[in-house]
Amino acid sequence: VDDCQRVTAKVREDLDLANPQSPLSALRAELEKSDERRHGTLMAQLSELLQRQAARTASSAERSKSTRKGDDFEAATLDFLTAESRPRKDLVTHTGREHGLDQNCIGDFAIEINPSEAHKLRIVVESKNRQKNSATERMRELDKAMSNRGADFGISVETSSGETTQAITPFGDDKLIVRVPALPDDAGWDFTALGIALECARWKALMRRTTSGPLDVLRLNAEIERALGITNSFTEVKKRITASKTQL
Repeated sequence: VDDCQRVTAKVREDLDLANPQSPLSALRAELEKSDERRHGTLMAQLSELLQRQAARTASSAERSKSTRKGDDFEAATLDFLTAESRPRKDLVTHTGREHGLDQNCIGDFAIEINPSEAHKLRIVVESKNRQKNSATERMRELDKAMSNRGADFGISVETSSGETTQAITPFGDDKLIVRVPALPDDAGWDFTALGIALECARWKALMRRTTSGPLDVLRLNAEIERALGITNSFTEVKKRITASKTQL
């Protein structure tokens, strides 16, 4: 009987969770420590992920406010203009940091229309990320750019709509404001409208220097106006489709 009682007492002692010396209590403590370690590891990983995400968000926000975003936009514009101009044998020069005829740096890009044929025609492009100036101010800036770069036609490129709601807005017979919207998720910019504007500007510049010859100026002007209208309509439809997808 005494042996039985001793065994029973020993079993109870070994199974007593309140007894820190019992094997079962030690097992529970080890399991709790293991859970704590796993929890700590998971929390550390989560904290690291949150810190990385916060850093990326802060970096993106800072980047959109900084001149680096503007530099990115200028670089993307240069790449696009170069690719568009190469088949026409036009020469694109990044002039944004070079002094021009008026001893200033106004006019980011100068495009020589097929210099091998000695047209001596030039288009100047002002490229601004998130332009906030009024249309009148942009036209004044474009006049200065055309004078400084000796250009026959001027294009002002912007990424925000500002006062202009159309993709391409003509001003007079020698200037265009072109809106280049940003693509989702910082994937770049949609330069579709700029490509059409560049082609129209090229023909406009050529027609201004042509007083005789095979060019039907009236017909070409009508075709240019038609191209601008189609571009604006296409851009508006595309914007509505994008907005409807966002609402779904």
